[in-house]
Amino acid sequence: MRKFFFTAALALSPMFSFAQTGPALLEGEQPNDNSPICTEPIPLTKDWDDFKGGFKNGTHIPDFSFYTVDGKEVTLSKVLRETGKPVLLVAGNFSCPVYRRNAREIDSITNFYKDKLNVYVVYTVEAHPVGGTEAYPTIPVAEEQNRKDHIQIKQAESYLDRRLSATRMRKRMGIATTIVLDGPGNEWWSHAGYAPNNAYLINAKGVIVAKDGWFDSSMWCSIDRLLHTQSGHCQNKPLAQQAKKDRKPKP
Repeated sequence: MRKFFFTAALALSPMFSFAQTGPALLEGEQPNDNSPICTEPIPLTKDWDDFKGGFKNGTHIPDFSFYTVDGKEVTLSKVLRETGKPVLLVAGNFSCPVYRRNAREIDSITNFYKDKLNVYVVYTVEAHPVGGTEAYPTIPVAEEQNRKDHIQIKQAESYLDRRLSATRMRKRMGIATTIVLDGPGNEWWSHAGYAPNNAYLINAKGVIVAKDGWFDSSMWCSIDRLLHTQSGHCQNKPLAQQAKKDRKPKP
């Protein structure tokens, strides 16, 4: 059983402390391509997507240093400090049909708020891989959708595997939003909540102002409120909440 490799920079101190000191672990160094992905099983119950865990609204987001598929460093404290703009982080992976369905809307948010908001997709654990460890209970409808879409992808065993999967997804789907990689220890996935397509909206001071267990179009509303904009895409909140319930797997 492999150990939990904390190679992405993570600390649980408030963001404002990082505005001066930077990442706390490994100084934001990029993992080696041969770094193994943590495979230690994490027990996930039928309530895994209720988003009871993760970081709380109104608190400072811990600092993370991610890397893009092209090797560019993206450290949250540095992005917030240097751009002065909020950040939206959305988890995703190629084998998650829900993320693939939402990818175009995430790109629309990226394009619409391009001068006002930093948007990143955090590529995490494969939700429904073939021939490998599944992170979630078997969901036949998801597996069937992957077959229809010809998405037959294995769970990453190394950091290189994860990078290549993210690169493949970006190319095939034409993803415009910057994709960053979760670390070999699955630091984002294990600390931000296990749902495969969750989302965090962080204001320019590093405070979490909105979070979704499942990303959906209600995020437009949260962003409009934060930025005092009128995108025209803000949907009725109860309808968005019902959509989240409809996507939950049956017990």
